[in-house]
Amino acid sequence: TSSGLELDRISGHRQGCNTACPGDEFFPLFPNLRNAVNDYIDNSCDEFEAPTNLSATLIDEMTVELEWQDNSQNETDFIIERSKWNNSNFEELATVSDNITNYIDQTVLPNAAYFYRVKATNDFESTDYSNQVGIATVLSVINEQENQAIKIFPNPARETINLSNQTNKIKSVQLISSFGVILKNFKNINSLNAQLNIAEFSPGSYFILINSASVNSIYSVEIIN
Repeated sequence: TSSGLELDRISGHRQGCNTACPGDEFFPLFPNLRNAVNDYIDNSCDEFEAPTNLSATLIDEMTVELEWQDNSQNETDFIIERSKWNNSNFEELATVSDNITNYIDQTVLPNAAYFYRVKATNDFESTDYSNQVGIATVLSVINEQENQAIKIFPNPARETINLSNQTNKIKSVQLISSFGVILKNFKNINSLNAQLNIAEFSPGSYFILINSASVNSIYSVEIIN
């Protein structure tokens, strides 16, 4: 201000005062620096919001289709991340170009549980993640799982489900909604036989996810009146 000159917002000390600051090496970089800042302002002022309404549809036991809503005007890519069996170990699965709002995952395995999330990105930054969505690659309800180390019965069930365990220690048992939301973590399931209380849940289709030291299993169950 004291120079009385009209200067660029990004200017060198030498442009207003009798000094060599910021030096002969740095000062020539100022035009590119101004352009980079202008580009950032132009891009960051456009809407750049996280994707929403992420959904997952099971096409078959080895194919899941993802769809989401694009809320950005200047993304360059969408990054899709996936976690198997729980929603705590997400890894990058794929990248799709701007304005694409769906993805077909053909790398899933039957009788497993997967969780997904998506974010938008450009040359400068990334958005927050979308909502998480989970899905189980189980297509049918069965009365009792034969030839399995862990069995659940009866199915359909009303107030309780029995768990018969012929394997080693069970780490966790979870009830998951048909939309992939974890509804309940059953506690202290470490015996050969246990009873799961499901009386609090409305009739409908659910999944039971069992994690043990040697195997992960997922079962499709029906809760009835």
